Amino acid sequence: MKNKLFFLASLFMLASFAQDDMLIVQTGNLYGILNSDGVEVVKPKYHSISDFGLTKTGWAKVQLNDKYGFINAEGEQIIDIKYDKLGEFGEYNKNLLKITLLAKSGFIDKSGRIVVEPIYDVIEQFGGIHRDWALVKLNNLFGFIDSTGKKIIEPIYDTISEFDLIKKDWAMIELNGKYGFISREGRVVVKPNYASISNFDEYRKGWAKVSLENNKYGFINTDGKEVVVPNYDNVERFKKKKGNNIFVKKEFVVERD
Repeated sequence: MKNKLFFLASLFMLASFAQDDMLIVQTGNLYGILNSDGVEVVKPKYHSISDFGLTKTGWAKVQLNDKYGFINAEGEQIIDIKYDKLGEFGEYNKNLLKITLLAKSGFIDKSGRIVVEPIYDVIEQFGGIHRDWALVKLNNLFGFIDSTGKKIIEPIYDTISEFDLIKKDWAMIELNGKYGFISREGRVVVKPNYASISNFDEYRKGWAKVSLENNKYGFINTDGKEVVVPNYDNVERFKKKKGNNIFVKKEFVVERD
């Protein structure tokens, strides 16, 4: 046994403890692993090997050229060594680890399963805008996914605001320069048909002024329904009278012979 260890020491530089009494060994610029009996379980073929358990119990991050993956204590690949970057569990969600491939991001879970394929340009923190969702960006368009990887809101919108800015439990969406709203349940409550949407209650409680591309104005209510069709050139409140009366102006063109 001593001769065996001496022979191994002549071939390898012992780098550090890997898991319990396992050893990371080095030959040239490549690293491998010996088990507690001095048996080579991973040949020196990786450009780096992290300690086991830093990311997850029983996993060690390995690097081969410029790609990363994970192996277990038997040297088996848990996560294919093909990713440009690997995050840590808990950075975005306690059960998810961010993976990056060709500048696209996704997630794996603690079983090593790909929960979200690396297709997104950007994935924001879970809970940043919605408690259970993460904002994603794909081809410069935004949507939401949940922690199971399900698309709650398809990434088709130019912008998505925070919730509660204009109405409680609603977030404004923009599509091709037109605005609407989604709810916290992921439902489109106001289709993005409007060139502008004001705050609720400015003109009448429960109403918000909306406009179309042709500069015609109307109102929606807090159910998302159009209570006044946007047919008007201007909408103002009476300034010197009490109550909620609204003055509307509509222009007409009269042709004369």
